[in-house]
Amino acid sequence: MQEHSPSQLDWRSYRYLNASFWFFIVAVLEPFFMKNGLLPLGPLTYSVLVVSCAAAVLNTRKRAVVLVLLGGFTIGEAVFLEDWSLLGQFVSASFFAVCAVLLLIDLWFHEEVVIDTFFGAVLGLLLVGLGFAFCFYWINASFPGSFSVAAANDNRESTLLHFLYFSFVNISSMGYGDIVPLNAGARNLAALEGILGQFYFACLVARLVSMHGAGRDVNSD
Repeated sequence: MQEHSPSQLDWRSYRYLNASFWFFIVAVLEPFFMKNGLLPLGPLTYSVLVVSCAAAVLNTRKRAVVLVLLGGFTIGEAVFLEDWSLLGQFVSASFFAVCAVLLLIDLWFHEEVVIDTFFGAVLGLLLVGLGFAFCFYWINASFPGSFSVAAANDNRESTLLHFLYFSFVNISSMGYGDIVPLNAGARNLAALEGILGQFYFACLVARLVSMHGAGRDVNSD
């Protein structure tokens, strides 16, 4: 049986909702608490996010090997190091990119639309944005001055959150202009993310609508 067979997936376990929830905690709520010294649990909550993302797409042994290796490395970076190494940034970007690809494969070949399918579509976009955020972070660390970041500082979480913010502003084509790519590599990667974002919205939404319509036709018969 192929990896993307619907029978291998437990679509009513709300695994996508769980991962999306932890993404919201890490990216939105925790920065406010950390700023006020109320919840200094960054590595812990990030580790839970990594585990929940891996669990969302884990349904074969082959996937387990890849996810454990990449996820274990990025968790180790977050827990044991005060700052991300260049290798850690690259591995983290690779982990979330792999999760995004596996998730989109599962969504594309699934034949039934349930509630968690929509959470999966949301999670897919979050994973793509997070993967690109680590890529931008890696480029800026490897080639200082690749981005002009307003109000940047030396704090690891704030710097990464800056690029997470830029990634989602870019993928949604809002473009506020407070973070600007300056060299050719950074600009081309930002353009690629914008193109993939439009492609994601167009193709995945169309696929979900067609799946839903096909399901209604089957039920009516």
